[in-house]
Amino acid sequence: MKNPVGKWSAIYLPMLPDNSKRPDMHGFASKEEAWEYIFSQMCNTCVAERNMALLGFTDYNEEKGLHPNLYPGCACEWEAVRTEELI
Repeated sequence: MKNPVGKWSAIYLPMLPDNSKRPDMHGFASKEEAWEYIFSQMCNTCVAERNMALLGFTDYNEEKGLHPNLYPGCACEWEAVRTEELI
């Protein structure tokens, strides 16, 4: 795989069954763009926890069972790397 130098990729780290399509995505212009893609792949609970953190909440929401977190569980399954490092 030959990709332009300086581009970024979002890499899903867990192993998947052989026939599964990997959700990895390549060709982002910046690390921030790669992370935005990663955040778009998170489950609804992780999205809610991230949104709480972005809004400045710091306390556990017992009613909803949510912990404010900028990088919740689903985000920890990913990494943004320079595409050239994958070659």
